[in-house]
Amino acid sequence: MTKVRGCQGKIAKKKPERGAEVLAKMGSELGYNFDHSEIKNTGYYPKAFERLDTAAFMLREKGLEVLEGKANIGVVIRDEKLRRRHQKI
Repeated sequence: MTKVRGCQGKIAKKKPERGAEVLAKMGSELGYNFDHSEIKNTGYYPKAFERLDTAAFMLREKGLEVLEGKANIGVVIRDEKLRRRHQKI
């Protein structure tokens, strides 16, 4: 699992637990008898899904930090014409 710092890390660690609880409740409503621990321990959750979820979460967090003025965004100008124009300013 990708390391996430602070409170976000605690939330990320509880995600499989919460997901298993929801699936167990859904199964119960449909007449199935699954224990959420069984779902959590034997359920299928591909690592790619975890990486995508974690990346999306981290992007949202970074975006909020930028919007709140708590973080900066680095900018690189790759177009040569724009770079020359920027150097003149």
